Amino acid sequence: MAGAARDAMGWGFALEIGIEPTARHAADLGIIPVVIEDTCGAGHADAAQRSSEALHFAGDAIMTDTEAFCAALGKRGG
Repeated sequence: MAGAARDAMGWGFALEIGIEPTARHAADLGIIPVVIEDTCGAGHADAAQRSSEALHFAGDAIMTDTEAFCAALGKRGG
């Protein structure tokens, strides 16, 4: 895909309303979404838990937390 975006960043508040559907759409477009779970809010805790479980199960997104994400960025240096 010449000229296609290599990296993209998005954010949202509610895992179950904005973040999960956006991550799924990104995956459908061939983009590997990274969801930093401890930064996600929720409008409904049970629905957010189900969304998190669905993203983990589908395997289309990299699911991580802030500490691991920052550590991975630090390893990129150079």
